[in-house]
Amino acid sequence: MKIKPLNKRIHVEPITDFDLKKQSILIVAELIEKKPDAGKVVAVYPGCDQVNVGDVVLYGHYAGSTILMPDLSEVLLLNIEDVLGVVEA
Repeated sequence: MKIKPLNKRIHVEPITDFDLKKQSILIVAELIEKKPDAGKVVAVYPGCDQVNVGDVVLYGHYAGSTILMPDLSEVLLLNIEDVLGVVEA
């Protein structure tokens, strides 16, 4: 089932084995202490220019809403304000 996020929300597929220590990026020490979660952007709201489909983003552990779909799959919708950063290669 395809989701079209609205009202400055994005659809993110969580990455379960993401480890900040393995990434070759500069991370603010405060983010490491809070251990943010990461996910791949699946869909964005119309007109979104902060992130793109396919980006890997960091977000707080309790951010967003997890929705149980009729096919019993889970969908994570985040407000764009909940995105802490985009992981760049």
